[in-house]
Amino acid sequence: MPQSLPTLLLIAHGSRRSEANDEVRRTADALAAALSDTYAAVRVAFLELAEPSIPDAVATLALDGVRAFDVLPWLLSAGAHVQEDVPQLLHAAAAEHQLAVRLLPHLGGLDGFPEAVAELLKRSF
Repeated sequence: MPQSLPTLLLIAHGSRRSEANDEVRRTADALAAALSDTYAAVRVAFLELAEPSIPDAVATLALDGVRAFDVLPWLLSAGAHVQEDVPQLLHAAAAEHQLAVRLLPHLGGLDGFPEAVAELLKRSF
């Protein structure tokens, strides 16, 4: 069933530790609740070491009737994964399934990210 709101896909690196991958999934669930007026759903994909892969996650979005989605690279700095790997894998998969995709800045590149971290630290300690 087509969605009136886009889906948000978090792309994390992936870890050999299942607990780390589960943490990303829990974050996606929390973001889904917090952003329910902006996104129809929040899903997760991993670059490596965990499933689903980016191509598999995009294929699932297409099967679920999603036609447009945003991508938030859940990465702190603009290294090779952010600059090369994510865009290449993402755009190839989206083109294969004829989906519209908008690549958002990586987590560390979001406007206000340092200030948000500073606020969280102030409240935590």
